[in-house]
Amino acid sequence: LSGRLGVLSEVEEVVVAPGKWKFVTVELTKHGEPPKVIVRSIAGLKFHGQTFESMMSPLKPRGVQGRVLGGGRLEMDTLGKKINIYGYSKTFGRAPGNNEKTANMM
Repeated sequence: LSGRLGVLSEVEEVVVAPGKWKFVTVELTKHGEPPKVIVRSIAGLKFHGQTFESMMSPLKPRGVQGRVLGGGRLEMDTLGKKINIYGYSKTFGRAPGNNEKTANMM
């Protein structure tokens, strides 16, 4: 069934690690499928580029391409059920409005 829906339909929209980590907002594309925007933060990674490469590594062999729309820092307090999104990616540059769009995806 999932093969008929497409690869991108299998990718979760938001996956963020508890704590304070850098995040990236990425537009995924695959031929024949509508694009999908996702958010990722991965515990232990110190750079936006590392986060992007790590989240893309299982997708590239499936023909998925990714383009970073923006990034910053994301602090998730699971006990207090709060998320703070701020800053920007020095690697990928400023992306006006990205933090607000990311917050809306949460």
